[in-house]
Amino acid sequence: MKDLPQERLNGIELNLTPEEIAKLRKALGREPSVCELVLFDIMWSEHCSYKSSRKVLRRYLPAHSSRVVIGPGEDAGVVRLARWNGRSFVLVVAHESHNHPSQILPVEGAATGIGGIVRDVYCMGADVIGVMDSLRFGDPFGENAEQVKEIVNGVIRGIWEYANALGVPNLGGDVFFDRRYDENCLVNVIAIGIAEEQEIIRSRVPPAARDEPYDYIIVGKPTDRSGLGGATLASRIIEGGAERNVGAVQIHDPFLKRVLTEATKAVLTFLRKSGVEIGFKDLGAGGIACAISEMASAGGFGAEV
Repeated sequence: MKDLPQERLNGIELNLTPEEIAKLRKALGREPSVCELVLFDIMWSEHCSYKSSRKVLRRYLPAHSSRVVIGPGEDAGVVRLARWNGRSFVLVVAHESHNHPSQILPVEGAATGIGGIVRDVYCMGADVIGVMDSLRFGDPFGENAEQVKEIVNGVIRGIWEYANALGVPNLGGDVFFDRRYDENCLVNVIAIGIAEEQEIIRSRVPPAARDEPYDYIIVGKPTDRSGLGGATLASRIIEGGAERNVGAVQIHDPFLKRVLTEATKAVLTFLRKSGVEIGFKDLGAGGIACAISEMASAGGFGAEV
């Protein structure tokens, strides 16, 4: 597998560059297997690692303050909000984009954007109180007007249908139209929640795992053929090739999500009363490999799968 040409990488649906494969080879101290290449392709994708935007975010969005309880690195950020009756309350905020999926399948792409971002807030132990969205679309009066209008209508529908099914209000947002977005709309969604500071759950394996064995428990909807390659889709250029990427967009199920949300709240309440220490993380586009490895690594552990 040494010195794999880019053409061969494209043939097995990888978005890793030759330079990234060389970096991976150096880190492992040997040639990576095809399975390892696929896993690192996911972990190093734009969706999972923000490899092109992380530098910009760090430069223009400082994340340190006396009110910041948890900064970047977990499912959502936590900011100290207020004290009331001797209790400290925090605001939990998560933000992500679902640009490519919304361009390909507007309703499903935008809906799963809402679904993913509210999970990030719920997984921190907070109760979601609303979502907001910042949208960028193409020119509705330009040469691609028909497609642009279809995307606009689909994205709006996906947002309100999913949020309504969850019982989560859309608190606000903004929209901007320009022909530069004809071939690649931007769908940025934000979820906010409220929690008591002492009840925040970390996106990591708890320290107690050093003294007794812990198991991963995965909960979600049945696995199907949709959403495959969803994480690495964010690292691709989709111009002219949207049709072949349709399978990478997950089919949403907001009513099952509502059931899972209510069940999760009940389980967390039980665990808090029982004094059981846990870690909790959204299993999103990065899948099982991403969630397990990130939770273990963040806690200073390895994992046996």
